[in-house]
Amino acid sequence: MLSSTPILDHYNPEKPVKLSVDASAFAIGAVLTHVYSDKVEKSIAYASRVLSKTECQYPQIEREGLAIIFGIQKFYDYLYARKITLVTDHKPLYHILGKKKGYTDIRS
Repeated sequence: MLSSTPILDHYNPEKPVKLSVDASAFAIGAVLTHVYSDKVEKSIAYASRVLSKTECQYPQIEREGLAIIFGIQKFYDYLYARKITLVTDHKPLYHILGKKKGYTDIRS
């Protein structure tokens, strides 16, 4: 949830990038942020869309997976060939995509 006026940061390829995604019953969204050394995050871009009637009927795990795909596709130019941190609040996906599966940094 945005609690203050959002100010977008300029993209800097030297800074670490975090992609946070989420899905609800009716929409999906993604936020791309830079993570600074003092653990402060600044948003680079936001993206969201409403789910189709068919997508609304997907199980929650599939909607969360769809949000990941949506975020990666939307911010492909920023993410290509980069190590990123992927953040999702859906615990089953965290266990499916966790460190034992070869993905480097996925957080819940």
